[in-house]
Amino acid sequence: MGKLREIIGTEQDFDQVSRALRQQVERERPPVVGALLVTCSDESERECIDAFQHGFVDALLPDFKLWSKSAFRSANLGARYEWGAVRVAEQHFATHSARTQFKTVVVKINAHVAVERTPDGDRFGRMQRYETESPACGAIHALLEDLRQPFTKDLQDALIVDARDIVETLKDPERVAPVHQRLFAAIVSARVQARRATLDIQDYRPTTPTLYIVLPCVTLNRAERDTEIPVGVYTANYRADPPRVEYRGLGDDPSKYVFEYQYDQIVVRDDQIDQPRAARDHRKHLIRQWHEKHAAKANLEALHRDERFAKFLDDARQNKHKDHHVAKAMVKNALVLLADLNPISAALALFGGGVADIYHAHRIHKIIQDASRDDSARRVLTDVQDRIESLPPEMTQKVIDVLMSYYKR
Repeated sequence: MGKLREIIGTEQDFDQVSRALRQQVERERPPVVGALLVTCSDESERECIDAFQHGFVDALLPDFKLWSKSAFRSANLGARYEWGAVRVAEQHFATHSARTQFKTVVVKINAHVAVERTPDGDRFGRMQRYETESPACGAIHALLEDLRQPFTKDLQDALIVDARDIVETLKDPERVAPVHQRLFAAIVSARVQARRATLDIQDYRPTTPTLYIVLPCVTLNRAERDTEIPVGVYTANYRADPPRVEYRGLGDDPSKYVFEYQYDQIVVRDDQIDQPRAARDHRKHLIRQWHEKHAAKANLEALHRDERFAKFLDDARQNKHKDHHVAKAMVKNALVLLADLNPISAALALFGGGVADIYHAHRIHKIIQDASRDDSARRVLTDVQDRIESLPPEMTQKVIDVLMSYYKR
């Protein structure tokens, strides 16, 4: 990754990050470049947005209108990656040139934290805003202070990884020094939001051959000019089959972060920062975790005794679902039964089979930790059921095939 790799974990001017990113993209010589920028809604992120526009977008993206270029943008409380955003952005930049050759799509995600210089060292998490002092990032502050809001629930869900509650780690002064809590929270939040974007990429086939670069960063809001810390880099090469997805950068365990200064720049390291790691298949990974923890599939006895579900399986075996309308009706009835009889096994089957969307990964995490989480499982089933009417015939057939394979007797 050249210069981009060298600056991971080290505070940089916005211009330096844009330059390194631009050089990395130009090295691939793509005929088309697209971009998705995710930031917090906070007005303090204006410098971050402008720097990306002038340092990267204006240099590489195609004209949207005459002399006007723009990244696809998402701004919300906490700089949360919104599921599906990269899919829409990819389609927007799938131009004719991209169809005949390939394109590069950059996804830049910026969490942020305020930094104030004091006689005792840098203080993170609060800034003088207009006439009063306030938290920055306010969304991360709300999460750490247990101020429950819809956006804190989404942030919390993203920060549960492999049965580890990262928020609890951040709150534990024995594992994360309180002086660094807000900085490390912003870093790990950017890290897991980038993972979300990469999960979305992995679960989607792009319209045209695409090289994705996902760059999580943390803006350091200062009284003087803002700076930023690149957290890591995902590369997802969808120009060939099979695609290759790799990550290099800081890990997702803030208790392992080491804070230091180099020439007055903030530097954050851990023991993973220089190790390239292949991104895993999260569907297979989560289903494997279920089997390792619970030894077997959820109890299927109730299904095997139920005549209604047995009839669905028999009808499916006899190809009574060739008509699409009949198939949809069969699937709807089956999902209603499964939600009543055995929602957990059904949710696992549909997620592992690629039918339930990847954004349900956090619900599967909850099921793995607590095998009685019928509420999480039913949310998965309800989502699939709500989408049945809009599914093309091949996807409806896939639902039937997944259920038949999972519940064969």
